[in-house]
Amino acid sequence: MYHHVKPFAQAQSFNRLIALLALPTISLCSASVLAAERAPSYLELGYLISDLELAGQQYSGSGVRVKGAMALNTRLRLVGHYDAVGFDSSNDLSRKDFGLGADYRFGLGAGIALGARYEYVRSQVSSTSTVSANGNFFAGELLWDLPDWAINLGSKRQLELYAGHTRYTDTNVNEFGGELRVYINDSFSVGLAYQQEQPNKGSNLMISIREER
Repeated sequence: MYHHVKPFAQAQSFNRLIALLALPTISLCSASVLAAERAPSYLELGYLISDLELAGQQYSGSGVRVKGAMALNTRLRLVGHYDAVGFDSSNDLSRKDFGLGADYRFGLGAGIALGARYEYVRSQVSSTSTVSANGNFFAGELLWDLPDWAINLGSKRQLELYAGHTRYTDTNVNEFGGELRVYINDSFSVGLAYQQEQPNKGSNLMISIREER
């Protein structure tokens, strides 16, 4: 049973809430053929289920995430995302996240690759008033094209694990998670992703569809 949020009267409360809600931005990547071969352009639409704990109270919400990438070459691409989530509360608590940056992929062979990502992120929390925070997000990724003996679904499958860190003006947020993506064909796939934030207890579960080019 979820409790209602009390009205936020001080900016400090909003700053703490931003740190809890800003599950920044990891845009979980996939490869079209092998993870080691290329980082494709894509457009993705996802449905988010979000949870967090604040001052001993639990909040739940849902929303949407739009992600995209534009490949500059086989390894480097521009990336971005936008999230909008509404939470169950008495004062219309919501958050919006925006991120823009780049990622780089380095193939190790045998369908395995390492990735690095940077995004400039902006988080906005609204309730009785609105507070925004800007930050810099850095992450490392491990991608693996799963063989048939591991899981036999779709035309191909990819697993991604990552760990990231967002540095805001007044706080630092660590994040980790993973995604399983199953390809229906060479360009269309569905994904299931999970994100966990530390030391604050925030999380996202996302189901998504993606088209690659």
